[in-house]
Amino acid sequence: MKLFDDTEEFEDDNFHLPDDDDNESASSPSKDKIFGNDYNTGNLDFEEYNLPKVDSFYAEDNLRECYDSYEYNRKKVLEDRVDQYFTDSEIGKTVSSKKKLPKQVLPQVYVAIREKFTDRDYTGSEIFICIAEYFGINYEVLYENIPSVYREELVREMDEKYGILKRKGVKRLF
Repeated sequence: MKLFDDTEEFEDDNFHLPDDDDNESASSPSKDKIFGNDYNTGNLDFEEYNLPKVDSFYAEDNLRECYDSYEYNRKKVLEDRVDQYFTDSEIGKTVSSKKKLPKQVLPQVYVAIREKFTDRDYTGSEIFICIAEYFGINYEVLYENIPSVYREELVREMDEKYGILKRKGVKRLF
């Protein structure tokens, strides 16, 4: 017994087999139906542009406030020195990973790195910011965990630079 009769023709008026011409353009997998672009064939048309030319006077006048090569190089040297001081310190050798530092170790790490900067090439706030960014620590967390001597130094430096304490009327820090 057969379930389906092979000789019976399909008799649906809505059924339409496309012609060969229709089949080639509409259902070809390498053509995009929407935009008519090659699809997934690697044939990409693009225009290559030359590098833009910037007038040197324009760059010096307008880009100096955004990018100062002297300051950039100075900060890079500071970051390298912080990295070197950390890896050479006893704590750096024992911890050996700058990604996760326990809060209990932060004061010792800060003091160990900060004491290496005996020359006055960098301000205390620059060193503080560099250490915080080097270890990926929030400024507030680092500030709360450093010794009060260094906190006071940072506040005095900010007062000299921005006059914070004078505006608030603060005469004593701690």
